[in-house]
Amino acid sequence: MSTRVFLGWLAVGLAGGLSGCDPPLLGDEAASEAVQSVGNALGESDDSDRYARALAPRTFAFPADHGPHPDYRNEWWYFTGNLETSSRRRFGYQLTFFRIALSPEALASESRWRTRQLYMAHFALSDLDAGE
Repeated sequence: MSTRVFLGWLAVGLAGGLSGCDPPLLGDEAASEAVQSVGNALGESDDSDRYARALAPRTFAFPADHGPHPDYRNEWWYFTGNLETSSRRRFGYQLTFFRIALSPEALASESRWRTRQLYMAHFALSDLDAGE
């Protein structure tokens, strides 16, 4: 895969992941109850028992397990690899998408932009030949 194609897919993925993060409208009571503080979103709330927990191994079910599992509070996906230019310069990359649930229940809202999920991403690129 060329670097240009990879960066194009990266841009598409980031745009898609960020598109559903709209704040609740004032007066929308059901959505207002689901708004969480940053601490709650990072797992500091007392509602941990309302989320599914991975306590034992289970059988994977594809293609469903390639996507999100909204019953769980957190999950993440890694994309790692190596790239080489036509002049043989080498790079390594890591792209990680994180999903954090803001509420264990689905939100009752007329807005198609309403979400109970927060998505973030991290991208790192290593220039192997330069050691950077």
